[in-house]
Amino acid sequence: MEYFIDIAGLYERTYELVSREAGIAYDDAGDSLYDGIIIGAADRPAVVRAIADAVSALVERTRDICTVRDGYIREDEMGVLIEHPAALSFSVPDFDTDNEALVAGEVSGYISLSAAASWFAGHHPSKAEEYALRSQRAMDRAVTLLKTIKTPQRQWK
Repeated sequence: MEYFIDIAGLYERTYELVSREAGIAYDDAGDSLYDGIIIGAADRPAVVRAIADAVSALVERTRDICTVRDGYIREDEMGVLIEHPAALSFSVPDFDTDNEALVAGEVSGYISLSAAASWFAGHHPSKAEEYALRSQRAMDRAVTLLKTIKTPQRQWK
């Protein structure tokens, strides 16, 4: 199974998580904390690094079944540039391919929750632990799904 790493999509998911929390954060005096929590345009590199850190942690956790395929751009015979994104390639014999969408969803969820937890550590510490725990649960679910084999089918003669 391959999971394609969509940095732009993962960034957007992370931004949505942070924005949702920023929108409901108020101090004891009732003042909004939005401006101190929200991800600004200049903060994009920090969030992308947090996404990369989350991917690295997943690769480390699944090093027995995961390899990283670097992304690249190639030119086809007509001169059109074709982008091949980086991917995580999971070598899981007897993997139930019906679970591919579930695994991809859990991996994306893990990465965006982990990046949000990293962001919250410096900008909204009261939410950092909650998001770290949620990201860990998503990673655990993804690994469990990856290592769940297809139910054997009995062959009748």
